[in-house]
Amino acid sequence: MTPPLQFAFLVATATALQPERVFIGGLGYCGLRIAEKFHDTYGCNVAGCVRSAEKQAALTKNYPWLEAHVLDLDNTYQGLDADGREALARATHIVETVAPIADFDEDPLLALHADCFDNQWVAYLSSTGVYGDHAGSWIDENAALLCTDAKSKARVGAEEAFAKHDAVVLRLGGIYGPGRSLLDAQRRTASTSEKPVNRIHVDDIAGLLIALADRDVRSTTLNAVDDDPAPRSAVSAFADELIGPAKAKGAAKPSRGTGSKRCRNEKLREVYELLAPTYREGLLRIKDADPAIAAAARRQERIAAAQRDLQAVALADQRADVESGETYWMRGKYQELQRLAAEDSSSEA
Repeated sequence: MTPPLQFAFLVATATALQPERVFIGGLGYCGLRIAEKFHDTYGCNVAGCVRSAEKQAALTKNYPWLEAHVLDLDNTYQGLDADGREALARATHIVETVAPIADFDEDPLLALHADCFDNQWVAYLSSTGVYGDHAGSWIDENAALLCTDAKSKARVGAEEAFAKHDAVVLRLGGIYGPGRSLLDAQRRTASTSEKPVNRIHVDDIAGLLIALADRDVRSTTLNAVDDDPAPRSAVSAFADELIGPAKAKGAAKPSRGTGSKRCRNEKLREVYELLAPTYREGLLRIKDADPAIAAAARRQERIAAAQRDLQAVALADQRADVESGETYWMRGKYQELQRLAAEDSSSEA
């Protein structure tokens, strides 16, 4: 059973060590966002790793404050070079985002550089996929890990390995954010799936890590998900409402994921207030931050307003038709009554 956060707070140091040197394992979509958040919040030194020299060069050019190192898992399988190992060993805080890889079937940082871990604050980003299928039930962090796929089983092993380093483990729902949402053209596909989807905005992952690091929370597991595991069909419908229906791209994609479950987030809520408590706030946040999407949303608002005007006109026309019909109906009934009255008079005569 994972301990409650109240317990984690009690075992935390009275004054948490402020991050001075942070190492991010994997400077991809999520890792880079986390690196930016730590740098912006603490002004600390931030290092991390990528898989290629090309990515290293691009990050060095675009983020001068970021110290990027190559994690070699393709050629010599040596992992980090001497400078990278030093950056990892000297870090006060380590966040690992890299999934276990087939070559090791375990976490690459621990597999190659376990000697660099020495009582730092450590966070490991896992996945709600480790729970497997719970038939759509609501579950918390104490639920059985029923996963059957190799990738999720490897994550379970990585969680156990990081637990030996007193890591805080975040089981992430599906990650979305700027450039990775149903508001993006390349992702605008139809969906009719009613399967619940656990999700988390990328900015909430970064914010949650800051909250946990602030309190020096260790040795616990949290579901990093929002409040509403809504089906993809609901998210797709809201995206259509914001920027208009997606163009047809063939048949709707089948639902992905490892089983069906609805993950609770009470432990997260004890320490962090979500920026995007549901997909609605999340998509609105993305829309407001992206000029192109915001422009599409304004266009859709104008279209919706015009449609409402047309409906109002149509309704007025329909009402006029009804009123006209009622007039003819009443006139006809009046004439019929007059005819019947005349027939009655002549019969009496």
